[in-house]
Amino acid sequence: MKHARRIAIGIFLIAAQFIIAQDANQRGICFDFGIGWSPITNYPIETQSVFDTIKNVPGVDELKINMNIDLGFPIFRTTNDDNISQYYLSLGADGFATSYSDSYGSIMLAEYVYGIGIKSTTGNFMSMVNIGPSIAAFIAESNGISYTSYSDTGFGVSSKFGYMTNANSGFGIFIGGIFILTSISSSISNSAGLTAEIYFL
Repeated sequence: MKHARRIAIGIFLIAAQFIIAQDANQRGICFDFGIGWSPITNYPIETQSVFDTIKNVPGVDELKINMNIDLGFPIFRTTNDDNISQYYLSLGADGFATSYSDSYGSIMLAEYVYGIGIKSTTGNFMSMVNIGPSIAAFIAESNGISYTSYSDTGFGVSSKFGYMTNANSGFGIFIGGIFILTSISSSISNSAGLTAEIYFL
């Protein structure tokens, strides 16, 4: 965890350099956050086998979600005919989780990527790719008692693309696809789904 914190501090120091040097004609900082559904989620064979067994138990409910939060610092823009493309330095946390619950309690496995990358907007379309450290958290709860454990730090990549309303300024909604891949302790997991986000430019 200390190693991950050092990486996060380094990322924010890099971002600060871009903020100080940014052109006054650029758009402002872009902030967005959202949640979505990830029906396609794959875990290492051992974990997937356990989950497959659990979800087939009568009375157990399964939920697969994704969640993300992102800051974009403008770095440059291009113009082609009537289309303006704005590029941002992206700093974000993207994750996906699978949970199972019944009347006795619940368990959840969540994996996150704390990444740095590039976000771009052209017209009403937005795309983003982030890479950085990743971590997994296992959470169990029963009769008011909870237990949480964390994995070692790994590596991950996240990407999303889709349609945004009111792309030129202000407040809007983004709807699109999201893909997240993590590699933790030589085990690879991935998730693909849909996300709905609120953003501010």
